[in-house]
Amino acid sequence: MTGAETVVQMLLAYDVQVIFGVPGDTSLSLYDALYHASGRIRHILARDERSAAFMADAYARLTHRPGVCECPSGAGALYSIPGIAEANASSIPVILLTSGISLSGEGKGTITELDHHKLFEPVTKWSTFLKLSDKIPETLRRAFRIATTGRPGAVHLAFPSEVMKGQVNSEKTDIYAEDECRRYPAYRMRGDADRIKQLADLLIAAEKPVIITGGGAVHSQAGDMIRSVAEL
Repeated sequence: MTGAETVVQMLLAYDVQVIFGVPGDTSLSLYDALYHASGRIRHILARDERSAAFMADAYARLTHRPGVCECPSGAGALYSIPGIAEANASSIPVILLTSGISLSGEGKGTITELDHHKLFEPVTKWSTFLKLSDKIPETLRRAFRIATTGRPGAVHLAFPSEVMKGQVNSEKTDIYAEDECRRYPAYRMRGDADRIKQLADLLIAAEKPVIITGGGAVHSQAGDMIRSVAEL
């Protein structure tokens, strides 16, 4: 398989049904792989990269699945920053895939050359640059785990054209998903037992308790539990 086909196979393993994006000359390999996936992943064309990032954010909020978006190199990556920064600050798992120029073109003044991974480091939980096609499966597993565990957030992966077009030995590459990270929050953390007991004692002793919940309760899908506590 090519690197791009490996990316698509990994997305399928994570039960990704929708990807939002805008095509560019550096992402043609990915579009070929999506075309040959026989419609198992629906690509939704955005008006521009800003829209694609916000669409992935909204999709993740409504489905409790990681949102996936893609964009080409250069200005396309720059346009996606607002949506990615918003998702990360709001604890929404969004995975952005950017395609870059060839490694052989680095430092030659190519019009869309940009250090994508450095650009996204301040506004994501993790941003990385792949230089080997064989590392795609393990890198995508790490991306989904980082995006969905702990405090969820945005993750960015940059692929130069050689990595997308490079060959991956399917017999030696483990293409599988981490089941728990298909949705979020994954691997939920347990609160301190003593603190929870203190909180329960305070609620029981209170005469007019008020419960104020925020977006975290929505992300955790804790509505029924909060309602039960309130009715009690």
